[in-house]
Amino acid sequence: ALFDAAGDRDLNLFLHIALNTAGRVQAILDLTWDRVDFQTGVIHLDVPGRAKTKKRRASVPISAALMPVLQDAYGMSAAPRPLPRLFYGVTAQAIWSKLNKAVVAAGIAPIVENGAKRPRATGIGPHVLRHTAATRMVRNGVPLAHVAAIMGNTVAVVEKTYAHHCPQHLRAAVDSISGGK
Repeated sequence: ALFDAAGDRDLNLFLHIALNTAGRVQAILDLTWDRVDFQTGVIHLDVPGRAKTKKRRASVPISAALMPVLQDAYGMSAAPRPLPRLFYGVTAQAIWSKLNKAVVAAGIAPIVENGAKRPRATGIGPHVLRHTAATRMVRNGVPLAHVAAIMGNTVAVVEKTYAHHCPQHLRAAVDSISGGK
């Protein structure tokens, strides 16, 4: 429903990349086509020469679902070669605004009133897509070390933040109490 409500090329592409890479908002908005490696099937979210911070940016394999979306976006760009960036003039604020409109249109969340002149919107911002991707990976049984590598986080941070979404990794320990019965 969210993709149907997006209705905008930039938001649609952003949603696909965010939900398939767990990338940070600015890392996605800074993405250039030379860092989308169709041959090896990897997106390099880190900008070469960028100062390293605690907000690490990973290299993430391109999922089977994301590959055709990226190929279409690359093919639909200006001929004969696309512009270097995937997103031109698109700010995090613009994505936030478009995402909130799509969330409301899709019926996912209502606008929250806070007594100010403008409504607070839905409480769902672009960073929520990063958490959604991580939660989906953990619930699907992806090892926490792999989730951490994709997100550019430490295993400790991923375990603290997301491990509660999938207590299945504790099943063997609990089953051992009763002899596996």
